[in-house]
This record gives sequence, structure tokens and C-alpha cells, in this order.
Amino acid sequence: MERSGEAESAVAASMLKAVNILYTQLSREAVSSYSRDGFERASGKRVELLELMALLYGGELGGELAVVGREPETCVMAIRTFFDFSTQDDTALDRDQRRRERALARDIARRCNDPTVIYRQAQELQNYLTHSRQDPELRMAYLQDISQSVIPELISRALELFFTPDGIANAYLTGESKYLWVLNAMTSPLYQTPDAVQQLERLMRRPRDPGQQAVVAENAMSYLGNFGLEQDALFPPILQYSAPIHAGYIELAWEALMRVEPRIQTLVYLEELHQRLVRAGVAVELLPLPEWWNGREGDIRHPLQGL
Repeated sequence: MERSGEAESAVAASMLKAVNILYTQLSREAVSSYSRDGFERASGKRVELLELMALLYGGELGGELAVVGREPETCVMAIRTFFDFSTQDDTALDRDQRRRERALARDIARRCNDPTVIYRQAQELQNYLTHSRQDPELRMAYLQDISQSVIPELISRALELFFTPDGIANAYLTGESKYLWVLNAMTSPLYQTPDAVQQLERLMRRPRDPGQQAVVAENAMSYLGNFGLEQDALFPPILQYSAPIHAGYIELAWEALMRVEPRIQTLVYLEELHQRLVRAGVAVELLPLPEWWNGREGDIRHPLQGL
């Protein structure tokens, strides 16, 4: 019978689920073995199955396996499978197996279509470590390894919003954007990774045509607009300004914003935005004003609505 693409996808998902279940069974068999011989037999089967998992998740086989193997749900399944046995390191065989598992888990995490899911899953699992009777340090090391493996892609995708039409605006307007927390949370990798702001600087200062630069300016305006909202406003501040965390980002966003002379009513908004940022604690030196700041002769300014 000719298989549809959906059927092939289901078969691939079932195959990956089956190998995870079998790996769990073999791991439990090894743990429960009374004899050294039984333990080593089960461990040998685990090694072989882990090699099969590396092949199935690696993408070399192509087709639906390669597609399904990058889906967040499938990636989390494998990462959770290895996490459940990450504290078993009684023997050299165990330690070698944990090393192999961690290496494969890192590869799976890096290839995942959605690094936000992997990162947040690792963070959530850390919340349970203090309640575990198993060695929390080994488990924490495993989860930190997973988190670190996806941070570069996570940052890259979040920064790409600055260069995508309405990228930042859409992240804030929907309120459910997968990268909203990366932009807003002070503890997000965007603000906790030292070279992230340097990465944004390199991207911001690349040569662009006027249309492309206008896209960057609009996104920069959306980003800056979420700082410095008044405490007595209808909504609480979205981003509380912290100089050590945000100064570099604000400086780059403002610089990008000032490269494009806006229409007069946008300028009225920018003047108010400048005042709000200063009131929020942003140093004036980070917000230099261009020659066009005062507008052109004959411009008619209308009061802002809704600010």
C-alpha cells in the first residue's frame, strides 16, 4: 500500500518512541542486575542501541526520520530518557555510557527545530532536582550541558527579530511569542551571555539599503518602547531598565533608530520615548540626538494618542 507523507511521519515518530522505550528498559535491566555478568550484558545492548539512536536522530538517513527527529517533542523525549539515568555512574561502563548519552543529547538539542523548548524544558527540570533522592549535582550538570548547547541558536534567533519586518513588534503584540521571554527576562540567555550584545553590534552595523535600515529602525523602536513605562500607567513596566544588563542593547537600538529620519508624527513619539528612557534611568549619553531631531520647517505636530 502506498504510504502518505502523514503515515510515514507517524511511522518515524513511532520508531523513535520505541527506541526510547527500549533504551529505558535496558537501562533499568542493567541497574537491577544482581550479577556483574548480567549488568555487562545489558550495558552492551545499551551501547548498541545508543549507536542506533545516534543514527536515527542524526539526520543522515534523511526522509521523515530526519524531519521528525528535529521536532521539539521528539527531541525532548530523548533528552528526558537520558536525564532519567544521568546519576548512574558506579562503574567505568556507566561513566562511559553517560558520556555517550550526554554527547548525543547535546547533538539532538542543537538540531532541534525550536531551541526555546529545549532550553525551557531543561530549566523546568532543574526545579525538581532539590526534591530528588538521586545525585542532584550529576543531574544539574546534564541539564546545564543541554541548556548551553542551545544558547547560541537561541540568541541568534532572538536577535534575528531585529532584522525581520515587524519582528519585535509581533513578539510583543501577540504576548505569546516563543522569544518574548528571551527579550524580556533579565535572566534570559540574551542578557546573561557576555558576547550576545557584541553579536548584535556586528549585525546592527552591517551596511544596509534604506529599506532594510528602516526595518531595523522600526524593530529598534518597538524594543525601546517597552522600557520606562510609568509606574502609574494602566499597565506595569514591561522591561525594568538595568544599566549592567540593558545599556548596550539600548545604545545599539537607539543608534539604529537614529539612522533613519522618521515622518513627523513618528518623531513626536520618539521625543516622548527619549524622555521616558531618561526617566527610567538610561544615561543621556546613550541617547544622542541627530541633526533632524527638531524636525523641518513647516511640520505640524499633533499630540500623541494613547501614551
